[in-house]
Amino acid sequence: MELRKRNISNPSIMILDDGSYFAGSSGPNPKGNTYFRSTDKGRTWERLSNPDYMNFCKCFTRPSDRHTLYEVGISAAKRGNIVIRKSEDRGRSWSALTTLFKGDYHGAPTPYVEYEKRIWHAMGTSPETGKMGIAVLSIAQDADPMRKENWTLTNVLEGGPNSWFAGSGVTHDTQRSFNQWQEGCIVPDPEGRLTIVTRIDESSWSDVAALIRVVDEHTITFDPATDFIDMPGGGKKFTIHYDGQSRKYWTLVNPCYDEDRRQVHSGWYRNRINPLFLRSRLVLCSSPDLRKWTVEKEVISSNNSFFHGFQYVDWVFDGDDIIAVSRTAFPETRGLPNRQHDANFLTFHRIPNFRNAGFETIRICCDQL
Repeated sequence: MELRKRNISNPSIMILDDGSYFAGSSGPNPKGNTYFRSTDKGRTWERLSNPDYMNFCKCFTRPSDRHTLYEVGISAAKRGNIVIRKSEDRGRSWSALTTLFKGDYHGAPTPYVEYEKRIWHAMGTSPETGKMGIAVLSIAQDADPMRKENWTLTNVLEGGPNSWFAGSGVTHDTQRSFNQWQEGCIVPDPEGRLTIVTRIDESSWSDVAALIRVVDEHTITFDPATDFIDMPGGGKKFTIHYDGQSRKYWTLVNPCYDEDRRQVHSGWYRNRINPLFLRSRLVLCSSPDLRKWTVEKEVISSNNSFFHGFQYVDWVFDGDDIIAVSRTAFPETRGLPNRQHDANFLTFHRIPNFRNAGFETIRICCDQL
């Protein structure tokens, strides 16, 4: 593979019913997701399959059958139909695609949640004109996912004006510019209500997200007066999970450091670097309530904001550890990636003893390979 011919995107990871790790992304092959499996805790990986094209994919299983994998995604590169297929042999072979909903949809490899006998997943819309929207896809746990009539999609919440931020209480609320929201992550809140924590594409400051409430399988709501939150890395895609042992929510994010905001160079970023593209710091954060987030520790930290990116990280708990996959942009023997956004690696990471930050930060200097 020649550098820059294809970019890595949409990494995802899960632990299968037999204890093996199952990871995938688009980019290793010309079309579709490529899936890999590890039976030795991530030390070595076997390439399993490269099924036909689907984008923004992530797999889930049902409580009654943890062996069968279902993969939901979008039928085209930027926007398309919501589609599904299944694998009955842990990802080695796949069924044909079934279309669930036709339209201009978008998505991301964010978690599926089992809640009140349904399986829930945040989706998005991507109209050719206008701002991206948020919706929720769900199905009864005992229903056949391959039958489109078994699925429900909520109303779509579209993005709003910049005036939404005024009086919201988030930092720099009067200086923010709301572009759109996207790539939501669904999770039960401390009161047991389903909430979508969604990324805000905000070009002035970033580090802000939104909480969208799931009323039922048909309805989601948002209040701009109360439901914007300050969140490190809230402007880039993230995965959130709740940990019952610590009674906290955890995430891996790309926050914006002031020293990085000021960086410039003669290429794309000769004026300044948009905070949306600050992705060279991967940081572990926690929250007791989804509203107040604490930076626990840097996992990877590089001051090269232009060509280093550890982004779109998907992850799961593995005992006292976190295992993760990253869409990684990093120099290599064939040269530089085009920029930090255009990842040339799919990388696997283990974060040991995450609850007490019992791991060493990997620190990388600007000229380090």
